[in-house]
Amino acid sequence: MTVTARAAADPRQLDIGAEAVVFLGAGRPLAVIGVPAVVLRPGETLVAVELVTLCPADARILAGADHVHGPVVLGHEQVGRVVAVAAQRRPRDVHGVRLAVGDRIVWAAGVGSHRYGYDRVMRGWELSGGCATHVHLLARTPVIRIDDDLPAAVAAVASCGAFTAEQLALGIARSGAPADLAEFALADAAVAYAALVAGARVALRPSPRLAP
Repeated sequence: MTVTARAAADPRQLDIGAEAVVFLGAGRPLAVIGVPAVVLRPGETLVAVELVTLCPADARILAGADHVHGPVVLGHEQVGRVVAVAAQRRPRDVHGVRLAVGDRIVWAAGVGSHRYGYDRVMRGWELSGGCATHVHLLARTPVIRIDDDLPAAVAAVASCGAFTAEQLALGIARSGAPADLAEFALADAAVAYAALVAGARVALRPSPRLAP
């Protein structure tokens, strides 16, 4: 079921008055769209953006070097604060703790087949990138709480690095690599990277869901 279909199935709306900057295509001016309300489906989170940073991938899209067809809300490196959580299947962070309004968080740049800052704007998921007042996090997006004193410019870049690390770990796990590399791949690399950026100590442990 697509995010649009899920939105149609649950008509409850959260009035927020959000805005997003939209990339329409190389050589075209950026546009600003208003998003007056969102629907939080089970497991989803709404985050107010504190800071978004743009990486070289965003620059390539803006320059037309990467053929991305708009409309797209760019930005997959960001830090923000939770302003609403779904009433059903309340979302949790990577440690299994339920998220709460006011939590300051970073999150992975993608979940499942969806990628923040790359997917085209869809009805029901317009706030899909960091160049906006808010980001609409889909269910099962890896999220980490961070301290208020951690500089936003340091925290924001964890999103892109975490997603990249997770993909590398999955690749290693499936490649039949030596045991020591496989053990690393069995760890939740996305969590490890984000925590390291935040200055925390990290302990890697095997995850059965990634076992070869």
